Amino acid sequence: MPLTTADKRHTPLSRAIRRISAAALLALAVPAHGQQGEWAYCEPISRPSFENDLEPGVSYVDADRLTAQRGGVSTFTGNVTLRRDQRRVTGDEAIYNQLNDTATLIGNIRYETPDARLFGERAELQLEEDSGRIHDARFRFISTRANGTADLVEIITPEFTRMESATYSTCDPDNQVWALKAGSFDLDEATNTGEAWNVRVNVKGVPIFYTPYLNFPLEGRKSGFLAPSYGSSETGGTDLSIPYYWNIAPHRDATFTPRYIENRGTMLYSEFRYLNPDSSGQIAYDFLNDDSLFGDDRSFLRIDQKAHWNRWSSDLLYQEVSDAEYFEDISNRQGLTSQTHLERHLNLDYRADWWSFLGRVQEYQPLSGTAAYQRQPQLVFDFSPPRGTAGLEWGGHAELVHFALDEEPGDSRPTGTRLDVTPSLSLPQRGTAWFLTPKLALRHTQYQLDTAEDEELTRTLPLASVDGGLFFERDLNIGGRGLLQTLEPRLYYLYVPYEDQSALPLFDTGLYGTSYSQLFRENRFSGPDRMGDANQLTTAVTTRFIDPDNGAELLSASLGQIQYFADRRVQLNPDEEPLETASSEFVGELRSRPAPAWDVSASAVYDPHEEQTEEVTGRVRYNPAKRKNFTLSYRLLEPDLEQTDVSFFWPLARQWSVLGRSNYDLVEKRNLDEILGLEYQACCWSLRLITRSTLDTGTLEQERSVELLLELKGLTQIGSQLEEEVERGILGY
Repeated sequence: MPLTTADKRHTPLSRAIRRISAAALLALAVPAHGQQGEWAYCEPISRPSFENDLEPGVSYVDADRLTAQRGGVSTFTGNVTLRRDQRRVTGDEAIYNQLNDTATLIGNIRYETPDARLFGERAELQLEEDSGRIHDARFRFISTRANGTADLVEIITPEFTRMESATYSTCDPDNQVWALKAGSFDLDEATNTGEAWNVRVNVKGVPIFYTPYLNFPLEGRKSGFLAPSYGSSETGGTDLSIPYYWNIAPHRDATFTPRYIENRGTMLYSEFRYLNPDSSGQIAYDFLNDDSLFGDDRSFLRIDQKAHWNRWSSDLLYQEVSDAEYFEDISNRQGLTSQTHLERHLNLDYRADWWSFLGRVQEYQPLSGTAAYQRQPQLVFDFSPPRGTAGLEWGGHAELVHFALDEEPGDSRPTGTRLDVTPSLSLPQRGTAWFLTPKLALRHTQYQLDTAEDEELTRTLPLASVDGGLFFERDLNIGGRGLLQTLEPRLYYLYVPYEDQSALPLFDTGLYGTSYSQLFRENRFSGPDRMGDANQLTTAVTTRFIDPDNGAELLSASLGQIQYFADRRVQLNPDEEPLETASSEFVGELRSRPAPAWDVSASAVYDPHEEQTEEVTGRVRYNPAKRKNFTLSYRLLEPDLEQTDVSFFWPLARQWSVLGRSNYDLVEKRNLDEILGLEYQACCWSLRLITRSTLDTGTLEQERSVELLLELKGLTQIGSQLEEEVERGILGY
């Protein structure tokens, strides 16, 4: 006989059963330091469905029969179902004792939430105290794919749960490749602490790890050892790292990583991090005592701190390395080995509605080449007030900076202070199919050099430009597909008179590389020490092909060139001859996404006077799925640079994939960096073998290494130190 009740005595029952599920989830999902990986090779799991017409907060009981006995004992039998909100428990029989407020559930107990299922054969619950026991428990959680068993789940208090003879795995229940087993778990929600005794990890029934005791957080982070990393290289030999994580506070932590390099010695990585409402930062210090191959101690220090309050912000970066070869010898990341200078700076920034201020102190530690100029200090002021009368826009840029150098024998470069001020006035006009922006500016630059004569130099130059363009569009049909094509011609005229600047120093100025955006710059030099003379007109055109249904840009192509009406006499160095050509190189760019999985980009610079291509870059990426991609990049820079970069991650068979990357120098005919690996993906585990060959830029010899990564999904990763390189450089995450 079905029954429905809103008696509040039924509320603790559902709450107690809910606590069993929550405790199991918190306990057995604990050690997941590794990535969750892919579950494509697992059996699908269906989520339970629930009625949507239940009154919130009300308990419902359904059963075939109800038997009421003397002494306040009620027995529900036959298809017993207790429901409350998004929770449901079923069983063969439920006995409720009103006198001591206890409930006993017997036979085929099944507890379900939208994300969890818990099974058992018998449960005794003390409803008023929210305590109880459940025997022969089995559980499964949909989102994490965790499943396991416990001989006994005992809720001692609402905050404290004990589990006896428990197991945990993310494998399919009928194919337990690996499982974590513990003699017992104690779960204390009041202190957010879990403890386990006699813990072991079995792979195919064979123990591979054992610890008599394990302490872990139920939520968030907790101090303890993380998964080790292992590798081997020709120069360093065996390379083993075992990190220890220290959870100092919710907003502070530290990691200490002893690293053993067979042929070099033992070193320590240390990192401290903090995150406050108005500031964040990290301090990292690495130390290798008496490197056997290098013959001395080696170290690296990095301090990175950022803060903000109201409209102010600050940025501190300090880096120091013991020697120029440190990154090449010690680091696993190619991006660090190519550094020539280590930057240090302290920035103080203020941003208002229409103006901003930046104060900076900046210097560099040279790793190769000459020492870089230090800014001690640099003050920058930018302003752009709201548009004024008749649509006029005015603004400007001002910079005051003192350039210094550490005294080195033979270094005769000047030092001193530079003031650079550029006010400007423009009148932007725009219509439906056109735009026109005339602009006037005045650039004044003044130097006070630290010479015996205390030399003062100045330069003041006006600037005039007009930038305008048109927008045309038409409907187009290609292969039965409707498209919208645009045609966007653009003209940009720039005039800057000539002034001899050969006496001015070169503090932070160079020549911009040739690119499409450079066709519309006001200065062909990257800093204020040179202001290029100009009497020139840029002609350019862009066309786009757009999907009218969703606005997606399928392809865009641009081509432009500068016509010169006078020679360019201002050069970086006084001994350089003026540029006399009547036009610049042709510069083209192309970007295309012909389909969601494809991404194509290319640029080219062609010199019509020498009749040769000076620069080409191209990139094609095919990414039809998350772990399935191929990327090909090419770069040519005449006369001495031509490189290819190929990376791929591609399935070979159902569970096997091959991955790799090759950065190849076509001029010298040698590999700069090469990675090749094989990966096997199963439901709950994966194995990846990687070989790497990197060019030592000092000896020009190849450094080879081999690394292995084992992942027990939902538990941990053991092995490779190249994981970040693979995830970013190959998979593109």
